[in-house]
Amino acid sequence: MTGRDFLVYFTVVAFMCSCAGKPEPPARVEAPVPVVKTAGSCEPSDYYVLGEGDTIDMQVWRQESLKRSLKVDMQGNVSIPLVGTIKIAGLTIKEANDEITKRLGKYYVDPQVDLLISASKSQTVHVYGEVSNPGPITLDHRTTAWEVIAKAAFTKNSEKAKVVLIRNAIPNGQPENVKVSALNLDPTQLQHGSVVADCYVQSGDIIYVPPSRVSDIDRLMTHLGSIIAPFLGVSTGIVILPQVIDIIKGESTSSGSSQQGIIVGH
Repeated sequence: MTGRDFLVYFTVVAFMCSCAGKPEPPARVEAPVPVVKTAGSCEPSDYYVLGEGDTIDMQVWRQESLKRSLKVDMQGNVSIPLVGTIKIAGLTIKEANDEITKRLGKYYVDPQVDLLISASKSQTVHVYGEVSNPGPITLDHRTTAWEVIAKAAFTKNSEKAKVVLIRNAIPNGQPENVKVSALNLDPTQLQHGSVVADCYVQSGDIIYVPPSRVSDIDRLMTHLGSIIAPFLGVSTGIVILPQVIDIIKGESTSSGSSQQGIIVGH
């Protein structure tokens, strides 16, 4: 080995030894980013469907004589001068606006119609279980489950992390279409990102808040069935919703899942 080769060899060995002597820096661990889950059947709805009992204020630009409040009657109709009766139940505000504009267009040139909901009576959510104010809650805007529960108010015995949302029980009344979602509405867990914070309700939803301690699951399910049965037009009901039991036991596969269930009336 020549002197030059020896020098190169010595330099490489020295470098490797110096590297071996240095401890490797610890691997960087990224903190998990909290994720707020949304229930599968809680997609926000950006429209309001008009129904019986709702009142809308109508204005038509430069037509003061047409300014009035219109209340949707039991048949879902409103009455407007010149155009007569118009059925608007089941329509969104935009759809009702378009229909009224089209009818008025036969009598006025390019009518500019403005509709505003002044009283909401047809859109309701029903809350039962461990709440201080059970029963129907009227929706007058796009409403979250948080807002509904704030009005109903949890009792001290409520299980806030295992709230049950039942959808399609009303007004359709088709048991095979009933769906169930688990809602975690415990405010103490919000910082951990496990609370369903952006779940929007829709008219006909049933929210059930179970007790924090359940000694008899069969009795609880019978009670839940008695609540839902009237909405389906049956005297009594047997709830065949295995995912409800999973939710209450804390064994739900995911907080945002939405599954079908069956309610048998007899």
